[in-house]
Amino acid sequence: MLYAITDIETTGGRAEQGSITEIAILLHDGEKVVDAYQTLINPEKRLPPFVVQLTGITDAMLKRAPVFEDVADEIYDLLKDTVFVAHNVSFDFNFIKQEFNAIGYAWTPQRLCTIRLARKAFPNMTRYGLDNLCRELNITNASAHRAMGDTKATAELFDKVIEEIGLDGVNAMLGRGSAEAYLPHHLPEDTIDKLPKATGVYYMRDNKGTPIYIGKAKNIRKRIKEHFQNGETEKKISFSNEVHHIDYVETSSELVAFLLEDQEIRLHAPKHNAAQKKKRPKVGLFQFEDQQGYLRLMAAQLSGQKTPLRIFPTLPQANKWLVKFCSYHGFSLKAIGMFSEEELTSLEEHNERMVAAMKTAFNPQHAILTHRGRDSSEFVFVLVEDGLPKGYGFINEHIDTISSVDDLKDRLIPLNTSELSAGFIQHFMDAPQGHRVKSLTS
Repeated sequence: MLYAITDIETTGGRAEQGSITEIAILLHDGEKVVDAYQTLINPEKRLPPFVVQLTGITDAMLKRAPVFEDVADEIYDLLKDTVFVAHNVSFDFNFIKQEFNAIGYAWTPQRLCTIRLARKAFPNMTRYGLDNLCRELNITNASAHRAMGDTKATAELFDKVIEEIGLDGVNAMLGRGSAEAYLPHHLPEDTIDKLPKATGVYYMRDNKGTPIYIGKAKNIRKRIKEHFQNGETEKKISFSNEVHHIDYVETSSELVAFLLEDQEIRLHAPKHNAAQKKKRPKVGLFQFEDQQGYLRLMAAQLSGQKTPLRIFPTLPQANKWLVKFCSYHGFSLKAIGMFSEEELTSLEEHNERMVAAMKTAFNPQHAILTHRGRDSSEFVFVLVEDGLPKGYGFINEHIDTISSVDDLKDRLIPLNTSELSAGFIQHFMDAPQGHRVKSLTS
């Protein structure tokens, strides 16, 4: 088996926006280096000043260098049928794969990250950057931040890892089923095993503990693996560099997971949730009494002053629902403020019919929704008041005594609701999806 120990220099930190300026490859057979390659690469763009300062590579040096396509065959022949090895392997892999993709090369190698290898071989170090490892392990790097200098240092680190854990220990970290092959290097290798195969909300945090992504899942462990295994998206690259910790809240209920995720995203505004902003509904249905005392319905823009009976994304959708409501229950369109030659019935008859129709057409404004809990002795509940989800909680059937709504409120975890969650809870009660709905009196 050959290992292609590789390092690149680039115009910037993200593959989608940057290009390779230099690449170095050392082929290692598990005992020694057997081949070497290096070249500058013309990115066909000017270098940012900080890159020039860091690497010493200048625009003048790159002017006569080949573009990637000119050397792609040679690089591909070196890398194919090898294990791709790099320090923070996702960074180098994503840049090279992007260059290959642009010219139609399919390249999907097995990968090893020497940060992860070093963590396994030397678990007591405080930092695993290449510069720090070189100092701690007495590795000389005379050309730091140049591709061949860093590649030679990485190859020497690779040798020291093999001395410490053996080649079998290195190869054990290969494979699609191995977490080391896809997890961001800052995460401990047992991260996946510690996650539950349960419904809930998960938090990806940076080195300061700040949430940078919040999501919900029916199976938290499976979803986290998908984040890092599937594709080479911009989000995945950012996760690989930034995620230091993952924690979660197990909810058992998809409804609770949705409500909690909505609240937490609004509270923390994680930067990687920005592209997933959900379209907020803007129109609500309201009941009012006109000057003659008739109970009527209307669709209007939400103002936050009054809780709507139901929320819709657009005014036409709300009005379409109202027309169907009138047709089904036999009301004149005047009951919803539209023109009709059909007059309203007498005040008493109209109001009596309207109250009865609304009881069947609209979900209860006060209700408890329940679902099986995190184990067989528990259930989770959501309390709805005035049409809004006020909070959720867990009840142990063997321990907790519940005789009133107040007993539930004592165990309530409050939720800060939004237009999105208010609209969702109303539509959810139309089709509770495994939850039981118990109406409460006002």
